[in-house]
Amino acid sequence: MFKKLRLGLKFIVILAIVFVTSMVLSGFLFSATAHHQAEEQVAANATMLMEMVDAVRNYTNVQVQPLLIDQIDSSQEFIREAIPSYAARQSFEFLRKRKQYSDYFYKDAALNPTNPRDQANEFETALVREFRQNPDLKERSGFKQAEGKTLFYVARPLKIQQRNCLRCHSTPDMAPRSQLATYGAKGGFGWEMNQIVAAQTVYVTGEEVFQSYQHQLLLMLGTFAGIFALMLLLINLLLHRMVIQPLIPMARITRKISLEESSTALSEAADLRKLDKVAQRSDELGQLAEVFRQMTSVISNREQSMQQLVQKLRYETDNAKRAMAAVRSTGGMNITELIQRSRKSRSQSTLRSQTDLKSLLHSVPAFQQFSEAELERLIQLGYEIELPAQDIICREDELGNTFYIILSGSVEFYVVALDKHLRTQHAGAFFGELALLLGMPRTATARTVEPTVLFAINQAGLQTLLQEYSHLAETITHQLNAYKAEIEHRKDILRRHDLLHDEKTFSQNFLGWARDRMRQVFGV
Repeated sequence: MFKKLRLGLKFIVILAIVFVTSMVLSGFLFSATAHHQAEEQVAANATMLMEMVDAVRNYTNVQVQPLLIDQIDSSQEFIREAIPSYAARQSFEFLRKRKQYSDYFYKDAALNPTNPRDQANEFETALVREFRQNPDLKERSGFKQAEGKTLFYVARPLKIQQRNCLRCHSTPDMAPRSQLATYGAKGGFGWEMNQIVAAQTVYVTGEEVFQSYQHQLLLMLGTFAGIFALMLLLINLLLHRMVIQPLIPMARITRKISLEESSTALSEAADLRKLDKVAQRSDELGQLAEVFRQMTSVISNREQSMQQLVQKLRYETDNAKRAMAAVRSTGGMNITELIQRSRKSRSQSTLRSQTDLKSLLHSVPAFQQFSEAELERLIQLGYEIELPAQDIICREDELGNTFYIILSGSVEFYVVALDKHLRTQHAGAFFGELALLLGMPRTATARTVEPTVLFAINQAGLQTLLQEYSHLAETITHQLNAYKAEIEHRKDILRRHDLLHDEKTFSQNFLGWARDRMRQVFGV
């Protein structure tokens, strides 16, 4: 299934898998980190409150109790405010009246308390016993569940370290009468020096803190998911623009090659223009496009060369048929004489081609400034064709891939569908550039008026010629201007082949439009 997906979808699937995996791992790691940070914050809050409680206890013990010690003995009512544990507990109760601390709690949890509200529960009893069994243990903290809530606790051992504490907690006989009147003689007695009698415990709720960190975690993961989704979109757009789009023209051209379509189809302007843009890049795709462009050019050139060879063989075959017909009409030339005449004709044609072709080409106005070496180069790019009178060179509505130069004789042009004669061209003129330049079928049928010698150049050869001799491009462009009226009648064909993007320029500045087409097709 995955193999059948397009390249863009494959990348999306792979990135989506990476994204989900990253989200799961990140969520696990971030959750553990957030939970740990929440525990640290709750522990810090509990420790701060414990320190506050110890400060109240010390203040009461050092500052308040000495001032009230005489009144405790003489007063009929027990002065609880002079007791450090009571002062700490009451201070904490005032703190709990604030909404944000309503779930916090402080308690001097004792196994044998004076005040029944300080009686240790099962959990706190275990803490006191643990502190007694481990005298070096200074603090115990952790989480516990109480009434459906998660509470963090900090507990410290409460040890009798001052002898004045035994005055109220050793025996009922030594305790103030006001204490016995208030709390009785059963609880809070029998304590000894350095004995751990209670667990000083602060409870702090962690629900809000944990919810805050969970909210931050979800916000962070949501932000991460949004950023990743945006990156996924951008990567998909860049992938489509930088990779997939450049591969599309290569794929189309490759398909045409595999279907053995004509060189004209291989050289379709739109695909090649896109390929040329990609080839300008310096990355791997640019290098691939350059190699692919060269390969396409080689294939196109070979096909056109093959077409030229086939066309040349066709002309020679036609000549041979005419020669055979002439033999039959004369009634009896033997085969040996025919072969000798053919060899003589070929030898004369070759000799004339070698000696006179340069002169014929030099007589063409467009090549009069060419040197001897340049004429030889021109001959390498094309080939000579000899045609008898009334021979069809090319037909209207056929795809054109050859540029012709008339060396001698004359050629007439007419439209069969309209039964209309267009013009007659003589030695020095050229034709066929219209179909090559516009990439459209030929607009007229060309036929020799008299025995005619042509010099033919295929599309690849013409492109090489124009690139090496740029002044010829301007000559051909001006020649196209003479055909404007003829091209005007073919607007529908131009539109159908997507060649008429700017009709305004075509109508008002045809010469500029023709130059632009020359640059697009031949790169000159």
